Amino acid sequence: MNLTLLKRNDREIAVKMSSFEQGHVNRVKSIPGRKWLPDQLLWTFPYSVSAMKSVSN
Repeated sequence: MNLTLLKRNDREIAVKMSSFEQGHVNRVKSIPGRKWLPDQLLWTFPYSVSAMKSVSN
């Protein structure tokens, strides 16, 4: 599965997943402040080093 990281603005990053994998969804759901945007099929979360590490590991 591919994860695409997108910078939405100076305070927010988005993750778009090419396919559903529960482990990746669980990882994103563990990030404080995350939001699911169903109309865009992506997750957003506050831009921080710890959030980026959570997604990239």
